[in-house]
Amino acid sequence: MAAATSLCIAPSASAEVAATATNTVCALSPDKQGVYRWNGSGTTWTKVGGPANWLYGGGYGLFATSPHGSGIFRYLNSPNSWQHVGGPGRTWAVTNNSLYGLAPNGDAVYRWNDSGTAWTKVGGPASWLYGGGLALFATAPDGRAIFGYDRPNNAWVHVGGPGSEWAVTDTAIFGLSPNKQGVFRWNGSGTAWTQIGGPADQIVPCP
Repeated sequence: MAAATSLCIAPSASAEVAATATNTVCALSPDKQGVYRWNGSGTTWTKVGGPANWLYGGGYGLFATSPHGSGIFRYLNSPNSWQHVGGPGRTWAVTNNSLYGLAPNGDAVYRWNDSGTAWTKVGGPASWLYGGGLALFATAPDGRAIFGYDRPNNAWVHVGGPGSEWAVTDTAIFGLSPNKQGVFRWNGSGTAWTQIGGPADQIVPCP
């Protein structure tokens, strides 16, 4: 599974939702009635799933939530073959080795146990989750800080202050300032960040 290694800066929000999957990109159609997988060249795509609400992809795989958000499913790398792995959640994040979910009321972060529909609690209240090859990150309930999950030690580390948007790649986490006037890259330790760009509407990891 090849996760995103670069950063895209979008001048406006996309009409579709896209996520990285096995050596390619998967997208949800504008009407959310179909999940499609890019064939790897040109502009041809193959439909691999039916209606969905949102896609989440990364090194660990591709996942989709049901149209009404009542469950989340894992793509089994074959058209129309999906595995039910969990119930509802506020949001989800995929890293290189796990799927994480935030409880619907935001009071806890969970990690999927890799089989069935069992999950393990790994964190407390959060506002949103962001995942990528680097790690899992979560914003504080009030949005004024962001924390990284240290899985080996089952601990959370404060890495930065507020931001309007975040994106995680294989090697870094990027943040868009609250006023959207600057793009910043975390320096890898502590809470220090370096500005790498100017105004943007949205930042997203891309293959």
